[in-house]
Formats: sequence, C-alpha cells, structure tokens
Amino acid sequence: MEISTTTRTNGDTVRRLTPDELAQRAENRAARTAASLAIVLDDRRPTVSIDVAAGALGIARTTAHKAARSTGYLTDGVPVFRVGRRLLVSTAHLRRLLAIDDSTTFGGGL
Repeated sequence: MEISTTTRTNGDTVRRLTPDELAQRAENRAARTAASLAIVLDDRRPTVSIDVAAGALGIARTTAHKAARSTGYLTDGVPVFRVGRRLLVSTAHLRRLLAIDDSTTFGGGL
C-alpha cells in the first residue's frame, strides 16, 4: 500500500491520514468527550479542570485556555477559577449551560 503524502508551501512533507486513521481519531475524540461528560455529571465533584470542562463541551483545550486567559470565562456564564496554578470550572455552571437537571445526575435527587 502506497503512503499518501503532501508537500506544504514551506517545503515540509507530511503524511496524509488514511480513512481508517481518521475514523479512529473521531472515535477516540468521542470517547474522550463522553468520559469528560461523565465526570461533569458526577455530583460529588464541585469542580473540574478546565481541560475536562473543554472535553465535555467538545472544544479544544487551547481554545478553553485562551478564553479563560482573555475573559476569565470558559463561555457565557461559566467562570474559570484559578486555585494556585490550576484552572477550575464549577460543575454546577457546566450543568446549567448543558441544560442538565441536577436531580437527574448520578446520586442526585435522593
């Protein structure tokens, strides 16, 4: 099987991904998003890292960090808290943004 490559304008040669590799990457991304969302839904956690919050929202980590740095918010109504060097996001704010009722989360409403 021949490997498909392309040359960028700067002269670098890069390998193109096969359809199987693209599908695997999409599957991995979906699994990471689902795992992050499960963490956000765990009502025992009052906060999550900005990386987990970004994963639950399906946005890139770098995009989340840029938004937090420039505005102090991940998105409208979701503030980012700095604790030492860590950037944390309230799970309550994330649930509200995602329109998830707290009584339907893990262990909620008991």
